[in-house]
Amino acid sequence: LRLGPLPETAVAHLIRQLAAAELPRISRQVWQLTQGNPFYVIAVLQHLFETGRLLVDGAGRWQAVGETAVSLPPTLRDAVAARLARLRPDQRQVFDLTAVAGGGIDFEPLQRASRLAEEALLDVVDELIAAGLLVEPRRPGLPAIAVAHDLYREVALETLTAARQRRYTRQLAA
Repeated sequence: LRLGPLPETAVAHLIRQLAAAELPRISRQVWQLTQGNPFYVIAVLQHLFETGRLLVDGAGRWQAVGETAVSLPPTLRDAVAARLARLRPDQRQVFDLTAVAGGGIDFEPLQRASRLAEEALLDVVDELIAAGLLVEPRRPGLPAIAVAHDLYREVALETLTAARQRRYTRQLAA
């Protein structure tokens, strides 16, 4: 079973049904953070309970505690970091270059920066798309290749050394 991202209204509806209460601010924050990824939505909600930022009252309704800031659970960040760590060096380089480029890039600048032969780069991009890490937006005005989720980009940038980020930035600018 492959689930695509849920629209913001579906995340709000899910939370409203589970919470037996209206939690519009939390619903909006959860959707913005997860971009509707169903697995991430559930993980973030569980994290809110585990950290005491959401509680269940005597009537079974969810209550936000204080100024509830929605954040990603460390386990989710760790899972993404582990997934990125399993990439082959050529895959990781292409993924990281795309992340450093702002999350999206056209093929030609990516090929120049990666210094991979065209066919090799096409294979790597295809593999990363098949793995769900990159996407092809295929819309006018958008880059040809993009990181599939902001979380992936964020974790990639966190795990890159500053020296490597600078190097990739120089390669992209060349």
